[in-house]
Amino acid sequence: MKHRNQWLLTSTLAVALLALPVLAAATTYYVDDDAADNSGDGLTQATAWKTIKYAAATVPAGTAAVPNIIMVLPGTYDNTNNGEVFPIAFDNDYVSLTGAGSGTTTIDAESAGSVDALRVDATGFSASGFTFDNASSAIYIYEGG
Repeated sequence: MKHRNQWLLTSTLAVALLALPVLAAATTYYVDDDAADNSGDGLTQATAWKTIKYAAATVPAGTAAVPNIIMVLPGTYDNTNNGEVFPIAFDNDYVSLTGAGSGTTTIDAESAGSVDALRVDATGFSASGFTFDNASSAIYIYEGG
């Protein structure tokens, strides 16, 4: 009887563990102003994309529990030096834009004239770790945010 109860407990525990939801991990995509272009897959620093604009258009929506992350490496992101086109539009929900720090990562819309740097029409968007220069608004939010 002892072995049967032990087997029953082990079997029940195994079934219970299989029924648990799989914890999803956020996908991190990289942007580096030193990258040659946007031809990499963006999944590592070595295959980073060149522009935030491309990342914003390419990274799929995440979820409230697991937002996708765009990790922007140190540098200046502008249309003169690396080809950014402003405003940079974020339309996919639950995307987090993370710079390497406000002292090292700048979004500069100077050559684009008086425009917003980022335009957000998505729920669950977040941004941190940047300095914004020469934009009429750093972030213009249509929805969510």
